[in-house]
Amino acid sequence: MTLPSDPGTPFADFAAVQTQLSTTCAGIRTLTAEIGLSGRAGEEKIGGRVVAGFEQPSSMRLEGVGPFGRVFFYLVARGGAGTLLLT
Repeated sequence: MTLPSDPGTPFADFAAVQTQLSTTCAGIRTLTAEIGLSGRAGEEKIGGRVVAGFEQPSSMRLEGVGPFGRVFFYLVARGGAGTLLLT
């Protein structure tokens, strides 16, 4: 595989194009996502997922879920304050 060596040319009209493309998303207030995790902690294999929710202007909720559905933590934040609950 040969990677290109040319540094490329900057896109001169990036700001205008980005504004045009993101205009329809300006009204979005919430976002939810599920993020899969896997890896190792020392010799132990670990895995799970994080269920995440965000709301404008400053709210968040994260739930750490293990492989068999057990919730390990909740992290909730709103307006600069947060709470972490370890189950």
